[in-house]
Amino acid sequence: MKLSEQTRHRVTGTVFLVAVAAIVLPMLFDEEPPELERPYPAAPPELAVQPDSSGVADMNELTEAAGRLVDSVDADGFATDTGVRIGEPVLLPELAAEPDSAGTEGGLEPAWAVQVGAFSNHANAEALRERLRADGYAALKSTIRSDAGESTRVAVGPIISREDAAALEQELERRYSLDAVVRRVTH
Repeated sequence: MKLSEQTRHRVTGTVFLVAVAAIVLPMLFDEEPPELERPYPAAPPELAVQPDSSGVADMNELTEAAGRLVDSVDADGFATDTGVRIGEPVLLPELAAEPDSAGTEGGLEPAWAVQVGAFSNHANAEALRERLRADGYAALKSTIRSDAGESTRVAVGPIISREDAAALEQELERRYSLDAVVRRVTH
């Protein structure tokens, strides 16, 4: 059966209108859609902020402590008592008597380091430290100012026991042909 063009347009239009009606009419007669949940929580109610009544630190104590700290550091950032740049480890001379019990600070056992060099040229000290680190050692540096000028010490540590530090001293001397020295280390 062959339909005329006008009939085909009418049939197509009718099918289209029926499809639209089938979609739209149920929406018109449905109840109100349920309210969708918010994807974020509701804002909390206003909170009352109570002032801290525990007391304020004594500002005079803090001011005095800050003054003592400023007095203990020179203009270039070196501690006036040790000559070491602030924030770097302090390598102290080893104590002669009773190595593991002498020199405790605040009830703590001293830590140790093995100094492998002291350089007036900072680049040389940095190169040795990087070489030691590349070989797996925990190398550190410490810049010190003395009457002779500034120098940078390179050491391996910190090490907890004096005996382990002595063994490491021997190992470093053999491996790198250096004169190493065991020192106490603090911050």
